[in-house]
Amino acid sequence: MIKLMKYRRLGKTQLKVSEIGLGTWELSLKKRNIARKILEKAFEYGINLYDTADVYGWGKCEALIGETFKKIREEIIIVTKVGVNFYKKPISLDFSPHYIEKAVQKSLNRLHTKYIDILLLHRTPDTVKEFVKLSNLIKRLKRDGKIFYWGISVNIPQEVLAILQHVDDIEVIEIPYNIIYQEPRISLFSRAEKNKIGIIAREILLKGLFTGKMLKKSLSTNLKLNHISKEKVEDILQIIIDLLNYLHLKEEDLLTLAIGFALSDPRVSSALIGTSNIKHLEEDMNAYRKSLLFSTTYRLIEKYYENFL
Repeated sequence: MIKLMKYRRLGKTQLKVSEIGLGTWELSLKKRNIARKILEKAFEYGINLYDTADVYGWGKCEALIGETFKKIREEIIIVTKVGVNFYKKPISLDFSPHYIEKAVQKSLNRLHTKYIDILLLHRTPDTVKEFVKLSNLIKRLKRDGKIFYWGISVNIPQEVLAILQHVDDIEVIEIPYNIIYQEPRISLFSRAEKNKIGIIAREILLKGLFTGKMLKKSLSTNLKLNHISKEKVEDILQIIIDLLNYLHLKEEDLLTLAIGFALSDPRVSSALIGTSNIKHLEEDMNAYRKSLLFSTTYRLIEKYYENFL
């Protein structure tokens, strides 16, 4: 297989990450042999960044990545997240240094590795003081060689902008960014670039809504997607239809458009896709290869967002 993957430097880190990264949450729902084949196929495509979390499948995803890539560990970049204490009930967020240190060690064991390339907090701690305490632990974990870089996974820019006023050693931010959610580009990317913080974009396909397949379903059907209500899904689908009409494009162009748009901003180092089977992975990679065909369209999408959304 010819690798057509391109790579970008991730902020101020020394890492060169694949433009497409693989999110692995969905793999926790698959049988072990199928999940491993998906990971292996992704590597064949040139994907070197694998995003996971200790809580995905209660550790299952980390174990899958560790088992699949243990012989080629230095050829991949592992991003894992901690901060959700699922080891005891009720499950809760825990950013205490004691818990995070314990969680990191458990992740290292499951990943069959001596180091984690990028450690992310799964959410934002409630207070800046709590974050500063954690920052001191991170420095020690780095000195011990257990992690190389660290950062935070957030849902909206405001969560991390408040932190950046007090903490200057964050190296990576993972955040949703897609055609109809461009707020990170407007309020965060410039600040991240100034601080040389690497950006990993997630939800670029908005849980599959941007694959184009959803448009074939009637807007009047009882359509619901994970935590997105039927009404919200209908609103999003209508926005997509209006956008395609505005751009004079077809439904089959949507997947390519969505992947290409996420990567059209050079401040995004890697865009995550998630997949449950090899066929969908192949479709995503074919769309990635074609994304340059719409290079002049991405600025129009930005203008459409600013003017109409």
